[in-house]
Amino acid sequence: MKPPVSLGYLRPREGVIRALSWLVSDGSGDTSDLPESMPNWDYQQPVHLVSIVEANLAAVLADSDLPATAAIRAHMQWHATGTGLRGAGAAVDLEDGSTTIDLRLPGDLLGGTLNLEIRVVLGSLGGPAVSPYSAQRPGAILWTTGRRTHLEGVGTRFPVTQLSFANTGIAGGRGAAWCLHLESADLVDSAAGSLRLFVNTDQEQVREYMRQHESPAAVQFTRNLRFAVQRHLLAIACEHDELDIAADYEAGSLGEFLAALVRQLFPGRDLYSLQSDLRRNPGEFEAELQALTGYVP
Repeated sequence: MKPPVSLGYLRPREGVIRALSWLVSDGSGDTSDLPESMPNWDYQQPVHLVSIVEANLAAVLADSDLPATAAIRAHMQWHATGTGLRGAGAAVDLEDGSTTIDLRLPGDLLGGTLNLEIRVVLGSLGGPAVSPYSAQRPGAILWTTGRRTHLEGVGTRFPVTQLSFANTGIAGGRGAAWCLHLESADLVDSAAGSLRLFVNTDQEQVREYMRQHESPAAVQFTRNLRFAVQRHLLAIACEHDELDIAADYEAGSLGEFLAALVRQLFPGRDLYSLQSDLRRNPGEFEAELQALTGYVP
């Protein structure tokens, strides 16, 4: 694609560089196409992303009026709306043909929507510029493309607070395991600021699950918690008078969070039909949700 004139330098024409694939690894070495949503992700799960970029390197240099000595680099940038954190992976040399771009992100940095962008940039000229219209400075962007995925479910980074229900009076101080609290129902507010999950430290088993999160019992506890929270969030979505799951809400907002959750769990369904199912047969609705959320492995 031709760049805007205001950039002040030439860039490759459309089709000279293109992303062949966006892949995500499940941790075992297997990869799959990056989905629109990752419903079973949680903050203990790292995300490993791989993209294959194809380029005609000679055409990149010629279209950009860059010398043959120029070094062209590529890297992947990221921004997680749930935490507000952002960064970039290591840059690699752009090869003639296919180039693999790799990005590994710890789960505790992530949440909300993960926005990704591949950038092909000038690394260095390696010699004198051949044109006043060519990029001069290292880091000058020659080409970009992007994707995003919603990191939904319990792991989405609204705050999780461990505290004593007896001391704080949550749930009347009784021996519950957790409580999801909606602090604001305004769809334009931040999801991270509107939702808070309280975990009861009065319960010895709960404290043990939090310490030994890889044990079979703790894995089942996390699965139960994910299901309970998603069921609660769907109830909030179905009862919200102003939610429109087809609307384009601001990234990171409560509206985007709830709409994405509904679309991801019930693709092709409208909110009215879900409300009707929930009222008419809540038992079957819950059973369907168990199947969709992987409640039973």
